[in-house]
Amino acid sequence: MATTYAKVQDITGSSLATTSTEVLTPGSATTVGNLGIVYVYTAGSTTVSSVTDSGSNTWVKFTSEAAFSGLGVLTYFHCMNMPASATTITLHFGGTLSQTTVYGFREYSNSSGIWSTGPTKKANASGPSAPATGATATSTNAAVMLDVAIQGSTLGSANTVGTGYGNFLDTNTTAADLSIMDKTTSATGTQSATFGTSASLWEAIIVTYSGGVVLDADVTGTGNGVNSITTAALTTVGTNELLLAFDYESQNGSNISSITTTGVTTWTTTGLSASPNGLAANGFAEIWRVFAAAVVTAQTTTVNFSGSNFPQANAIVAAFIGAATTGTNGSGAIGATATATGSSTAPSVTLTTTTAKSLVVGVIAHADNNTLTAGTAQILVEVKNAGTFATTDFLRQNDVTTVAGTNVTINGTITSNPWAAAALEILPFGSGATTTIYPSQYKRQGLDYQPQNSKPKLLEY
Repeated sequence: MATTYAKVQDITGSSLATTSTEVLTPGSATTVGNLGIVYVYTAGSTTVSSVTDSGSNTWVKFTSEAAFSGLGVLTYFHCMNMPASATTITLHFGGTLSQTTVYGFREYSNSSGIWSTGPTKKANASGPSAPATGATATSTNAAVMLDVAIQGSTLGSANTVGTGYGNFLDTNTTAADLSIMDKTTSATGTQSATFGTSASLWEAIIVTYSGGVVLDADVTGTGNGVNSITTAALTTVGTNELLLAFDYESQNGSNISSITTTGVTTWTTTGLSASPNGLAANGFAEIWRVFAAAVVTAQTTTVNFSGSNFPQANAIVAAFIGAATTGTNGSGAIGATATATGSSTAPSVTLTTTTAKSLVVGVIAHADNNTLTAGTAQILVEVKNAGTFATTDFLRQNDVTTVAGTNVTINGTITSNPWAAAALEILPFGSGATTTIYPSQYKRQGLDYQPQNSKPKLLEY
């Protein structure tokens, strides 16, 4: 069963008053576990500095942009997985308002019970044109939201909803216009939206959300006959992300001795290691893990090899949002694992998931430079080739699993050659061993969690 989304409630407002705060009052108290979004457009230079609510939830300023001189600023806050209900939401401005401000609040639920944020994209233009932008949804059944601030020829005129979008919300005055719409997409790839009204000046933001574990970003590196390789620079969107390194060292029996990333604590092997056709002379496919508590900004990862006979080698480092935060160095985010090897068969490895809303990922390594075609319900995320004897393929499920006990296969078709495959289950936030959760824990951009009413409580998952 796919993740389903529902808009719970929304409100809008506007102000011409000289004030430093505005209070929004939802029609009903917000619900613990839901996603809350606040959109604010200020026609002048004064912007929203923070958002608070009566439930003492943490609101993150996700993005803001001043598109044109005199246009104003569109600011966007969200509260992921609200830990406590709220009856009022207060906007705090960085000064006293002197120009029109319009704002909106929207609340969403989803059947997975876990929210993760995906890519965002901002756009602005001078018209006349219809506001439009697009972002890439990284998971199927993603909720996609777009909002837009307009100034120019359409002042005081209501926008019309874009094709394929619903839950339309529009508020406008003679000096500003703020419109919000969303949709649920059943496919990965670029999700675009266009409003039906043209404007002389506009700016827009589109954001994707999904339930469960979501791939944030990945980078690669390769080498031939060297004792280490360094990937391109990785940047993550938030704190508390699980990093996995998928590596293949192709020959001479070398394997990984250590991995380092600046600003990230100790990388550790997941214990997953397999040699194509079961022969160490064909090298090793390995998966390593680490947990990045802080945002990673433009940092490379270096993979070091043991031994003196250095191989053709590839490394793919991927960051995941929404993974379990228990354990050490990402250990609590790893569920079921499996490896397989072969020579004259199609590469394939299968595991059985241990919980709902988990994501299965894997690596297929083959001692050639042939092209792999991904199996059913999978995405071939990256392919890295170091030469004629080393190709590394990083694959993931199309979407998270819906129930525990699901058999998930990472596989593909390729011209017969020795191969090795390893797969693991990434557990979602909130899963894992019994743990004590306190109100100050697990705050992150893109995922916040606390017990209901912010009271310390022993929760068993």
